[in-house]
Amino acid sequence: MTLSDLSTLIENDIRDKTKYPVEASIDRDAITIMTMHKSKGLEFPAVIIPFVDQGVMPQNPRVTGRLIYDDLYGIRCTEVVGRFGNYSKICKSWRTGLVRAAPPVDYSEERRVMFVALSRAEQYATVIGGRPSKFLAGLSNDDYSEI
Repeated sequence: MTLSDLSTLIENDIRDKTKYPVEASIDRDAITIMTMHKSKGLEFPAVIIPFVDQGVMPQNPRVTGRLIYDDLYGIRCTEVVGRFGNYSKICKSWRTGLVRAAPPVDYSEERRVMFVALSRAEQYATVIGGRPSKFLAGLSNDDYSEI
């Protein structure tokens, strides 16, 4: 089974809400795959945290749909009708983009979850990412090897 096959299997199981029984006696050499949230309270000799990339961890706020709600700014429309002479087209609202970019983004929950995941390692922790996350920006070259 390739990594792509494993990824597809996991995605399908998540979509289908497939549940598997937990084995009481797990082999010493077994690998446990879980979310960062599920790892709370557990410990492992080695922990691997993939996808610590810009836009993935921490996740960029995503706008979905044509209407969004914000506690501070209320309901906003993400698209507008742009008129160019006799031609009209649906465009992204620059005003809504500006309003959403104005307040600072709070990453405290993502930082807490990342800490939980990293602190599960008894001996080794490996963080993998192609484009280093903001969470890794403060580390020096001595703190981590190639990312």
